[in-house]
Amino acid sequence: MSHRPDVLAGMIRIKNFHQQFLPNALRALLTEIPTPEQNATKFMAQLIQAFSEHFVRCNPSIGLPPGELFVSLPSGRIIVELLSSLPDAVYIICFSLIMLSLDFSCPQIKNKMSKREFIRNTRRAALQPSCDEFLGSLYDNVYLEGVIAKPSIVVPSRSRRSKSSPTHRFPSPHRPFYVFR
Repeated sequence: MSHRPDVLAGMIRIKNFHQQFLPNALRALLTEIPTPEQNATKFMAQLIQAFSEHFVRCNPSIGLPPGELFVSLPSGRIIVELLSSLPDAVYIICFSLIMLSLDFSCPQIKNKMSKREFIRNTRRAALQPSCDEFLGSLYDNVYLEGVIAKPSIVVPSRSRRSKSSPTHRFPSPHRPFYVFR
């Protein structure tokens, strides 16, 4: 499906996300559609793009207007990108939810993201300073109802593994890192 984005978009259009809460709809979708071993990053981008567009078609009154997204780079430079449509904002929020989910499910992360941090970090994508309650409810959903995507479990071979080496590790950019259940 990663080579056929039209088929992927068609599969997503079959789903009815009308009046579903965003994290629940995303969780259901990621549970049903497996991630391929190769090109997982490209596939996830295509999947979330198609999902965002279809979710907005099913829920046009989600309450996030188009606007500008300010991105700060480590060099101190600020980039301004125009989010021309509501699907762009939903796309960014979906990845924020996936990252929050990974934060909760990864045992190596000792300091989990707080609700206040999630709202502060995601507020720019939501494009409305008054949407803190909406973003807080997104956080609560992921926290209370379970993670959206989990990192893959990697078991090293016995020759490289010591008693202190972890059986979980952070994913490399060259490996698929989503396990959907």
